[in-house]
Amino acid sequence: MNKDDRNKILEMIKDKVSDEILDDVDDDGVFSLLAKAITGGKDEKRLTNEDKKLVEDAQKAYNIASNFIFGSSVLGGLVTLVTNGGKKLFYKKGDKVDQISEIEKTGINPNAKQKIIAGK
Repeated sequence: MNKDDRNKILEMIKDKVSDEILDDVDDDGVFSLLAKAITGGKDEKRLTNEDKKLVEDAQKAYNIASNFIFGSSVLGGLVTLVTNGGKKLFYKKGDKVDQISEIEKTGINPNAKQKIIAGK
């Protein structure tokens, strides 16, 4: 990113973010500041109790135990879940969802055949 692009981005978010936060911002920090400006300054890593309830509702809807959730986020009432099986799921309160397979949930194939080791 060149200096002109960086300055344009900083100008766009200047009215959303205080001046003391903008001091000593590097190129990587510009994008995180832009994300905070878009989300109203909400720290996406910290879920509110309402957001946690939405994540729990999504897990119940897809019938996934919390130990099989790799990551989750909530933005604007839309829950995004990523399972250990690598499946990305989206859920909005009250949605009817299609169930996913066990391998998509857990990353473990329940129907895998055991490999026979020669000589045993």
